[in-house]
Amino acid sequence: MKTLVSTNLSLLQQESLDLLLTYQSPSGAFVAGPQFSQYNYCWMRDSSYIAYSLLLYGQQEATHRFINWAMAVLLRNEEKILALPELLEQNPKLDNHRFLGARFTLAGEEDTSDWPNFQPDGYGTLLWLAAKYLEQKQETKLPQAWEKPVSLAIKYIETVWKLPSSDCWEEFHDKQHLSTLACLAGGLQSIFLYLKPSDKQRAIILAQAIRLFIEEQKNPLGFFPKFIGTSLVDASLIWLSTPYGVFNQDDPSMKKTIRLIEEQLLHQGGTQRYAEDTYYGGGLWIPLSGFLGWHYLRSGRVGEARKLLAWMVAQRTEQGSFPEQVTAFTNDPSMIDVWERRWGTIASPLLWSHAMFLILDFEIMQYNEKGEW
Repeated sequence: MKTLVSTNLSLLQQESLDLLLTYQSPSGAFVAGPQFSQYNYCWMRDSSYIAYSLLLYGQQEATHRFINWAMAVLLRNEEKILALPELLEQNPKLDNHRFLGARFTLAGEEDTSDWPNFQPDGYGTLLWLAAKYLEQKQETKLPQAWEKPVSLAIKYIETVWKLPSSDCWEEFHDKQHLSTLACLAGGLQSIFLYLKPSDKQRAIILAQAIRLFIEEQKNPLGFFPKFIGTSLVDASLIWLSTPYGVFNQDDPSMKKTIRLIEEQLLHQGGTQRYAEDTYYGGGLWIPLSGFLGWHYLRSGRVGEARKLLAWMVAQRTEQGSFPEQVTAFTNDPSMIDVWERRWGTIASPLLWSHAMFLILDFEIMQYNEKGEW
């Protein structure tokens, strides 16, 4: 018997909240895709957005538990972080396992497989989340228990931000990615308000340096590229503005970048990652449509944001899950079967997808209540 999927947004909110809380480990970590073989780990990036969505809906304790888990991961890796500058001086092409990982077991242990694990964006996202949590709590400084791990995160970003790394999709490990840099700068400029004077100055200077570097990487036509040396755009470039605010949504280069994302990657209401993507064919990603809708709201494009939310809701499975992506439109349909034979069907539920539904829905509700930003 088929399960009926509710179209009542308040019920959908509760269903998604229940799912996220169900898959939060007692440790505080979130499993990315509980029914997908490769996603039984906690990613710093995905889980920071999951925790943020819970924060918006009043689940402060769940958010706090995740941040504590992440801070403990940083403390556990203190020796690795502090040793890294000297190791890089000796050998600029270090093995990836010398860097902090992107995904961890629910107990906080690093994944030691050959997964492309050097993805520093998650540590900027974590700082951004911590700042959002403190803002909601109306705190003026970091809890004492967070001071050392946050300082370690800043030290780590300071050490690695100029290095090539895998992007947020675990690809192009030999490139410098502007969306990664957006996360790092955005996290630093969010958290600095809560830091001690010495760390505050470091964070401000570092955020400014990263922003200037991003500015210098603009394509001659005035848009931000996916990575240095390409003319491709990637939907994750939305992060340059939303949510991190490294560039204002009215910045001319940001507007050109969004326009290219719309022209090349927005199809039938859903958003692709980039034009050459072939992962499960290169379909339409639920989280990215959430980010684009969020950006539309901040740009005053309310009707378009609502349309993207409606598209996201329409992608829920009969079991009530949001998948990672859908294949109604793909770059290479022949690759769907290739990936299914390798890893099984597309991840569903993906907790990040549920989180982005919750975030966009919350932002639209806030707009409706305020009538303005």
